[in-house]
Amino acid sequence: MPLMARSFTTPGVAQQLAWKTSMLARSGTVRMPVIYGVLTHEEHPGPDVLLLERLRGVPVEAPART
Repeated sequence: MPLMARSFTTPGVAQQLAWKTSMLARSGTVRMPVIYGVLTHEEHPGPDVLLLERLRGVPVEAPART
């Protein structure tokens, strides 16, 4: 099962993106990735992580390190 993880340093962004993607998948005609989960850090500060399906044919690129 090909998974992709996206990390967000701003709290709440991962939950918003998961909700928007789920809504588009239900009501839209375009294939949207399946959301498998959102990992949040409520007690300890840390990035929120969104786990989603990696669609075939969509390249995955690592961000440039500076």
